[in-house]
Amino acid sequence: MKLALACVLATLVGACADHAGAYLEVHGGSIAFDRVEFYFGKQIGTEFGTLTQAHVNGVAYARQLADSDLAVAPKDGPSSELTYYVPAATKGLGEYVMVIASLNGTPVGIGEAAGWKVPASGYSIVDIPLEAYDNVETWATRCIAWNRKHGEPPIAFIPTDDRDCDGELSARDCDDAAYCAPGDMSCQPPRELCTGSSCAYGCMINGDCVPRVCVPNFTCTNPACLDRMTLADRFACLATSSGADHPQYFVGAAAGNPCDGNTVKIKLPDNRECTHPYLEFAETGGGWMFTVADAGAGTGTCVVTIHVGPTPTPFGMDRHVLISLDPMNPQDPRPTIFIGIEPLSGSCTSTMAPMGTLQITDCQ
Repeated sequence: MKLALACVLATLVGACADHAGAYLEVHGGSIAFDRVEFYFGKQIGTEFGTLTQAHVNGVAYARQLADSDLAVAPKDGPSSELTYYVPAATKGLGEYVMVIASLNGTPVGIGEAAGWKVPASGYSIVDIPLEAYDNVETWATRCIAWNRKHGEPPIAFIPTDDRDCDGELSARDCDDAAYCAPGDMSCQPPRELCTGSSCAYGCMINGDCVPRVCVPNFTCTNPACLDRMTLADRFACLATSSGADHPQYFVGAAAGNPCDGNTVKIKLPDNRECTHPYLEFAETGGGWMFTVADAGAGTGTCVVTIHVGPTPTPFGMDRHVLISLDPMNPQDPRPTIFIGIEPLSGSCTSTMAPMGTLQITDCQ
């Protein structure tokens, strides 16, 4: 819906009084600008997340109208005054508007008006004084938050279905008021075991457990480990229990211990790629650590590297890792592979083909 700009200077409002509607008067005072952008908003909640803050208590708005309708320039170059005309026929506006004034492409002022109306007949004048552009955070695609300093709570303009603008829709975001950078698997709230149509770890959203990481079925059924609640505790138990079937991979070792920096290459089946692998679980401790990486686009191979501390305890018969991968469909839960890693007697360069069949666990 286009908003006809009937007047561009406050001094002309009287000449436009025959046009029914609302006239939004932006007053910059000492702030000069050459462009003003209007953010018309409809309230959608009282909590949101930004790039730097989680669970902000304030007012969240969804932006109304198309971007092309909302930016205006003063008629005769830089000015500190501008009037924006909202016709009487415009429906759905009048709850809130925030304005950002810029000069030479740099924001210099910000202001707001709330509770104004677009009259069906006659006209109303809405004054919007500007203050210095400060305490404003922008991120993602046109998401903006303003920590107002004049006694009002913070406000934000965000999508209705993504309250932290991290690209994870509310229907599957375990914490929709806490921003997590796309691909940052370490940014995860606590997860619980979903035992419905598939075995997975996820989170409760609107009373339903929404799967986020698919795990082998024995994770939900192995009786020896049913009392272990967290993913790490459950797999620490499964790693030492019978019935948790998995392939075994071998790594060169000296005196029964893998050598520092030795790697295990895991070729994935079904032409799958090892995209953004993440260690969901690893049997560490005793000075042993693991990392995982993609061997490279087109290789379909994950590479686990073993790291040894200065005074490690014996590695033992084997240790286990659970690795999650990016799903083929970005909105699906992450699939996983579960393997054991066993030291191979001989030397650091000893090799042996894996035993068993590697399976990728997708949620069914």
